[in-house]
Amino acid sequence: MDRRRRLHCLDSPWAAATRDTLDAVSPQRLRITHALLMAGSQRTLRERLDADLRLTRSTIRTPTSALVDKDRTPAWQYGY
Repeated sequence: MDRRRRLHCLDSPWAAATRDTLDAVSPQRLRITHALLMAGSQRTLRERLDADLRLTRSTIRTPTSALVDKDRTPAWQYGY
């Protein structure tokens, strides 16, 4: 079971707040952030910064957006 689903099994204020935070952000950006963190543990600081810069340059060119309704609940739309 992945970590996110495990949060749904926990009944605590922390788990609920964490679920709410994760549900409010782009799933694509969460996957990217997780991949960077995992790869970064095997890299030097310079390699981490270079990877972050490459990622930033590529993602600002990628059309990923959220359609936000009046209730401020994003419905993620992917441009890939």
